Parts: sequence; structure tokens; C-alpha cells
Amino acid sequence: YSRSKWQQKIRKSEVHVNYMRQKPSYIIESNDIISYNAITVIEPEIDRNIEFLYEDDELLVINKPGNLPVHRSGKYLKNNLVCLLKEKISAPFYCAHRIDRETSGIVVLAKSKQSLKALYQQFYTRQVEKEYFAIVHGKVNESISVIDSSIGKIPGSKIRIRLGINQETGLQATTYIK
Repeated sequence: YSRSKWQQKIRKSEVHVNYMRQKPSYIIESNDIISYNAITVIEPEIDRNIEFLYEDDELLVINKPGNLPVHRSGKYLKNNLVCLLKEKISAPFYCAHRIDRETSGIVVLAKSKQSLKALYQQFYTRQVEKEYFAIVHGKVNESISVIDSSIGKIPGSKIRIRLGINQETGLQATTYIK
């Protein structure tokens, strides 16, 4: 939950400290007992068909199906790629990037912090070329072959992190359409 959601739960007396109701401003002390009776959440169904494409001492490359979030978010506490991989892989791994829940495709994972740092650098300096295939509905304007714009957070969105065209604070992105 977000900080504000936890504060609401504390105000509604759903969270207790030392078996007593407290205000959200209460400062936790050593040996305090914090209790919260979580309601069992039924998570949305996901596609669990992860395909392992490549693995060596430093990298793991998988094909993520659509309808599978990469990380914990919202209602997807256990039904996500990271948790599914932890069930199958005992060694540590780190996500070098992410793709949207609805998007299927390649996800690169690092097996060490050194390889993670190297991958971050390659993504940051755009040494990694990403290619997407999209299914569109309706008539496509065939005269458009390049979209050159900035992508950033959409202010005022009800979705916590929603990206779209944002010329003010976005990062430059070029999309070639074929």
C-alpha cells in the first residue's frame, strides 16, 4: 500500500501498536508490536508461461507473456514475474528493465550487481535497441513513419506512474513506424 493508504488504515483502527489504536504520527519505538489483520486478497489471474531464452553466468533472458506484471504492484502481490522466477531460480537475480503488464516480450535479468550496472549503462546510453510490434485497430495513417517526441509522466493521472507524451519533463524518444 501507499503511505496515504496506510495512514487511512491506521485512522480506521485497522493497524495497532502494542494492541492499541495509534495515530499515523506515532513514532515506532524499539520492541513495539505492530499488528495488521490483512484481508486475503484474491489476485487477478496471470499468464504463467515464462519461456527461458538464454542463460549464462551473468545474464538470464526470458520471454514474458502478456498479462504478467514484472514487479509487485496494486493487486499483483505474488502474481508477478519476479515472484514466479524466485520459485524457479534459487540464485539472486536483478531486473535490468521492465515492460508493461500487458506487453509480451523479452526481459533481461542480471545475475550480479556488476552485470546489472553494465546493463543499466547500456540501456541509459541507448546501446540497447528495442523493437516493438503493435496490433492496431482502425485505419493507420501510412504517411507517418517517425514519431519524435518526449515521453514522461502524465500529470494528474489516476494511475500512479502513467507515461505518455510530455514535452516539458519527458525524455526524448524516437519511434520508427513500418
